[in-house]
Amino acid sequence: MQDKFKVGDKIIHFGQAHRIFKIKKEKDSEGKVTRIVMFRPYFRILNSKNLVFSIPEDSMKSNNTRKPLAKSKLRELIQSLSEEPKRKEIVNVIKIKEELNISNTEETVKILKRLWQNYKDNEFTARKKELLKLTIKKLSQEVTVVFNLSPVKAIKKIQKALDKVE
Repeated sequence: MQDKFKVGDKIIHFGQAHRIFKIKKEKDSEGKVTRIVMFRPYFRILNSKNLVFSIPEDSMKSNNTRKPLAKSKLRELIQSLSEEPKRKEIVNVIKIKEELNISNTEETVKILKRLWQNYKDNEFTARKKELLKLTIKKLSQEVTVVFNLSPVKAIKKIQKALDKVE
C-alpha cells in the first residue's frame, strides 16, 4: 500500500498535476470510515477554484492517481528522451490518447519518443502534431511539479532532450 496522502501533497491524476486541499472522513454504505481526498488543478486555469475532484483514498490507485515520480527517476526518463528509439513504430492516435490517460510517466515518455521520431521523419499530420503537443504538455506538468520549474521551462527541458535525438 502506498503512503497516506496529506493536505498540500501534489498528485498526478490522469496526467494532470493537482494539489490536495482537504481530506475528510466519511462513512461508506457499509458503515466503514473512509478517507476522501479532495484536490484541485495545480495550475491556475480559468475558474479552477470551482473545479474540485474527490476520490476515496482507497480508490486512488485504481483511478490512476498517484504522487509524482522522484526527481532521480524523472531525470532518468527525461534523459531517455534523447536516445534513439530501438525501432520505428506506427502512431495510432486513438490508442495513444487512451494510453495518455493512464497517468504512467514511463509510457508517456515512450509515446513522446515515438511521436518525435515520426515528426523528425516528416510523417506528421495535423492530428499527430496536436497529439505531440498534448503529450509534451502532460509530461511537462509532472516536470514542473517535481523540479519546481515554470511550465515554460519544463517544456524547454523536454524539448532540449528531444532535440538531442539524431
